[in-house]
Amino acid sequence: MNEGYATLNRRLFAALFDFFTIVIFSAYTSLLILMFDINSNYFINMHKFMEWTLSGNFIKENATFILANIIFMLTIFSFWYFNNGSTIGQKIFNVKVVDITGKKIGFFKSLFRSFIYTLFYNLPIIHIISIILIYSKKRALHDIIAKTKVVSTK
Repeated sequence: MNEGYATLNRRLFAALFDFFTIVIFSAYTSLLILMFDINSNYFINMHKFMEWTLSGNFIKENATFILANIIFMLTIFSFWYFNNGSTIGQKIFNVKVVDITGKKIGFFKSLFRSFIYTLFYNLPIIHIISIILIYSKKRALHDIIAKTKVVSTK
């Protein structure tokens, strides 16, 4: 098994696949969770739900976004920690995340990397910086901070 750095193309295709699966799953799940009021009554009227979601303070206004990011982070963490360092997209495109020495990433490193990855996922400028870094240094900004790398498994 060749474990050299994964190519930019493989990483991008895996990320796109994960976007259409994990990100959409996270957003949908957070919407379902937030469609219950404090008395556990389902908001049947979508207009009423949207009014409730968008009223009040910052947290209430952005509850769907915040919850979707938490679910995304925990999902990514779970894949990296429990699935040998690969999300579904990474598995399909034969790449995985390992620590800088090439060993499987542990619990805290998986959690830290998923936090940094989720934080950066919401900042478009970081995507551009990361693509440049992957192209030149073979590691994205979140890889450098978390001391990990993405390697090819085939």
